[in-house]
Amino acid sequence: MKSKGKAVNNLILTSITELYGFSSNILIIILLSQMFPPNIFVLYPFSTAFLLFFLIFANFGLNTTIIQKLSASKEKKLIVNKLISEGFKWELLFTMIASLTLFFTAETFEIIYGMPNLSLVLKFTSLYLFFFNLIHYFESSFQGLWNFKLYSLSSIILNSIKLIIVLLNSITKFPIYIIIALFSLTALIHFFFIIVLMQIKYKLISNLFKFDLELAKDLLVFTFYVFLPVLLMYLISNFNQFILAFYIPPTDLAYYFIAFMFIQVLYIPIFIFIRLVIPYASHYMQKKEEKMKYIPILYNSIFKYGLLIVIPISFYIFYFSDHLVILIFGVEYYQASIYLKVYIFYLIFKMISVAGEPFILASGKPKLVFKINSLAAFFTIIMSFLLIPHYFIYGAIISIIVPHSIAILFSIYLVKKENQIKIESKTIKSILIYVLSSICSLLFLLLIIALFKLDLSILIFLIILSGIYYLMYFFPIILSRTITITEIKEFIDLVK
Repeated sequence: MKSKGKAVNNLILTSITELYGFSSNILIIILLSQMFPPNIFVLYPFSTAFLLFFLIFANFGLNTTIIQKLSASKEKKLIVNKLISEGFKWELLFTMIASLTLFFTAETFEIIYGMPNLSLVLKFTSLYLFFFNLIHYFESSFQGLWNFKLYSLSSIILNSIKLIIVLLNSITKFPIYIIIALFSLTALIHFFFIIVLMQIKYKLISNLFKFDLELAKDLLVFTFYVFLPVLLMYLISNFNQFILAFYIPPTDLAYYFIAFMFIQVLYIPIFIFIRLVIPYASHYMQKKEEKMKYIPILYNSIFKYGLLIVIPISFYIFYFSDHLVILIFGVEYYQASIYLKVYIFYLIFKMISVAGEPFILASGKPKLVFKINSLAAFFTIIMSFLLIPHYFIYGAIISIIVPHSIAILFSIYLVKKENQIKIESKTIKSILIYVLSSICSLLFLLLIIALFKLDLSILIFLIILSGIYYLMYFFPIILSRTITITEIKEFIDLVK
């Protein structure tokens, strides 16, 4: 009972840490968008795109690998010391290669994209990449050793200092490259303290010059299979940003990043839902014979309860995106709301993806997932080259949505076929009610706005109308008993 309580506490602590990191980085973007015009602000999210891309190669899957390996050996101190040191040697090598590559190609990227100061920003980003990735390696080590308090403390401190630097910049008015330079300096100091801690606790430095070929082989084989899916998912979701930057001015690229950021924020309910469902999908799929009756129930629940969340959000953002973008970022970023309207219904596909790939992985078929994602990544890149030169931002959005949506639907089809699952008629009926209820709620709001001639640029009106929208959305759902307390209890019992 004690270990179960500890596991729950660790899960809560991890969730809070990840949510804080995500929220603080979003807040940094919002603050910088208000400090700089779009053509200058774009340097920060574009440098972040480079950071994330090179981070994949700097990390090479070692962070996930070290969590798995240390979790299996955390009671054996000698093995733990060797694992941490051996992993760190390879992490250091990959990080140096990735950071130096970004540093020495920074000027080339500035010439290619024609963005003033991009070279300086990317050089400081390469320094931040170096220290950040090594810090993240040690934070993963803390997770693998179940020292979640130390992992959480390290992550929250680093993100908090970054946020403080940006907040202080409202007074100091530093250019963006100085802000990233300060991020790098902060990461350097943070890295130094963690190195000292790791030497005291795990004799890190004394083990650095001891080579274990068997251990290195074991780590690198495992990490390669972690690296490939991460790279594929990046290619599907983010790589077309680099192609898009060839064809549009920095100001328009800033609008795209704002729309993309909104979508990332709106993924949060989906990530929470995935975190809730995935462990139970794995449990039921691995014990298919004795747990077969639970699989269709869980599968239908994903559609019924997942879409209950994202369908009203999609319709709400579609209508209110103009006002939300202006309210958060200012009127000069209004154009971003138009791209957000095109992007927003992709949320529905992201939610139902929970009923595809996770179930395939849970049934022990990672190679099938790899093949599906490889095809999706291939067509994303091809469509990006074909569509972006003609349709620009719309082409970039379509090149993400179409291949990935087809991959999601195909994954769902395979899971249904393999497990002989049927989407129940009451589930389909529920989805139709969600859509109709969302549309009716919006029409009701339009009537209120027209009758009272409300100005939606006033925050209090926007808040009141948002509340009315969600009340109106859930009213017919509850009235028609589409969702009942009994059903919710059954779903909770299923994932206990």
